[in-house]
Amino acid sequence: MYPQEVGFKVRETSKQAAKDYESKGAVIRKRVFEELHKACFGLAAEQLVPLVNATVHSVRSRLSELAADDLIEPTEYLFINYNGKKVIIWRIK
Repeated sequence: MYPQEVGFKVRETSKQAAKDYESKGAVIRKRVFEELHKACFGLAAEQLVPLVNATVHSVRSRLSELAADDLIEPTEYLFINYNGKKVIIWRIK
């Protein structure tokens, strides 16, 4: 079950798309973790996007996975994103 594994519907095309996404997600997840490891004070999803060459939605999903696996944690600091919204800065545990 998400976030540990991707889901799919009954059709073969959906299953193949889920498998493809899972392998791509694993690469992005590794990059996100590596970039957070390098960052002294943590990073927000929006800051990670150009570093890992992925969409903000994909980065947020990888952050959720890493948090669910207890590898990262939110900091007490917030980042103001391009929409003027406050977002969480994440760091390695």
